[in-house]
Amino acid sequence: RDMFMMYFNFGECKWTHALHCAVFYKIFANAPGLFHVFKWAEISGMLFIWGAVAYQLTGRLMTFFLVPAIALSFHYLYDQFFFLSTHETTGLLFFGLAVLCAVRALFGSVGVKKHSHLWLWIVAGFCLLLSLGAKETFVACGFALGLSVVILYWLSPPSKGRYLWGGLLLATFFVLYGLILKKFISSAYTAHYSFFDFSKIAINFKVWVLKDLLNHMPWIAMI
Repeated sequence: RDMFMMYFNFGECKWTHALHCAVFYKIFANAPGLFHVFKWAEISGMLFIWGAVAYQLTGRLMTFFLVPAIALSFHYLYDQFFFLSTHETTGLLFFGLAVLCAVRALFGSVGVKKHSHLWLWIVAGFCLLLSLGAKETFVACGFALGLSVVILYWLSPPSKGRYLWGGLLLATFFVLYGLILKKFISSAYTAHYSFFDFSKIAINFKVWVLKDLLNHMPWIAMI
């Protein structure tokens, strides 16, 4: 609770991260070296989950190994092995589980019972909430998932049309959550954001090109 309130007073709403720190910092308080081993297991699990998502979407076993390989070629990922803060790792782990459950519900075999689909959606929703509590930027991920479901509706036969409203509700929820964060929670945060600060947007775009795009350019070129 104290750790959550510390973040909250800084304008950050990170209940999952606060709980993660409170539990595992205490467990590994006397064995910090083992904490790095635990983080290695967490990151490995996260990569395994996203590999499974790629395999479920494509049906190609190669993608199960290709996605983790692409992630591991991004050298900034290795910061997560050495620094104890696990915002991104925890968020990506739970968001990956949410996407995996959603993909299974949307593209699962015909023989899967309806109540199984319902449980998959429930687990997906729970994991989405946990990813939100890891870092605020996962609002964008949840919105992207909802929008993807909406696009799936337009590309799918009428039998999948029922997912249109679910996708719209999911995207709307994350937009509203983001607005609540902006209006009522992040007001105490020292940084400020503006959609019209074009000079800062240009600087951030340049950083993205140098840090992210160039790192992934070999994979883009191969595709």
